[in-house]
Amino acid sequence: MLRGEASYQGVTGSLTDAWLASSPGSPGYTYPSHNPRHRIDYIYFLDGARARTSVLGCENVLDQPVQGILPSDHIGVLCRFQVAVRAP
Repeated sequence: MLRGEASYQGVTGSLTDAWLASSPGSPGYTYPSHNPRHRIDYIYFLDGARARTSVLGCENVLDQPVQGILPSDHIGVLCRFQVAVRAP
């Protein structure tokens, strides 16, 4: 459902899964953090009429234990974007 049509401040388009856009074929598993087998963390973006948005890359973060303790029960996701405002 989240990847369907969406509208924000009068701009309509499709939400895009940033992980799939940057790493097609990679499962992006994030849960559980000690042995990821499921994907429960998502970052979506909207490429709209006023701005062109592209994903520069996504990666898992906070996936290494510190003094033997993982920071969470799931791994974090960090995505970098490039946003270019379109001329009116």
